Amino acid sequence: MLITKTQNGTNWKLVFTRSGDPVPIGHTFHHAGETCIVTDFDPPRHEGSTGRVYVKTKEFGEVGYYPQVFGTKIVQIHLELQGYLEAGLIDNKLNELLTKFPIGYKPNRREWRALVRTIQSSLNIINESISDEEITEAEREADKNPELRR
Repeated sequence: MLITKTQNGTNWKLVFTRSGDPVPIGHTFHHAGETCIVTDFDPPRHEGSTGRVYVKTKEFGEVGYYPQVFGTKIVQIHLELQGYLEAGLIDNKLNELLTKFPIGYKPNRREWRALVRTIQSSLNIINESISDEEITEAEREADKNPELRR
């Protein structure tokens, strides 16, 4: 089961640093001779924070560690893109790029260019998949009159 959290209107998930894949509840890590079973996490509370991963151990019970201890990180979920990812309209590479940078990190020019190229490519795929024929008359009216939108 995937762990996600919402804090101050921002959605977060726990992922493996190298692959970007989600870390499920119950995943087992080994640290300092202990078997550690993931039970929960707390998202970062401010820009300089990495958050905490909570694991259950035999000797110490539930303990909180920095995510880096287990080769994981806590990243923002970009909900506006999540539906497109699930529908297969956006390459998972875009999601990896969006979650690559920790909070507060300032990407260099090369990283920004790669991100922009991937976003443009993904948006082209979305635009090609959406045709005007699929738009209903009610949606057209709502586009013309903002008061009709919900």
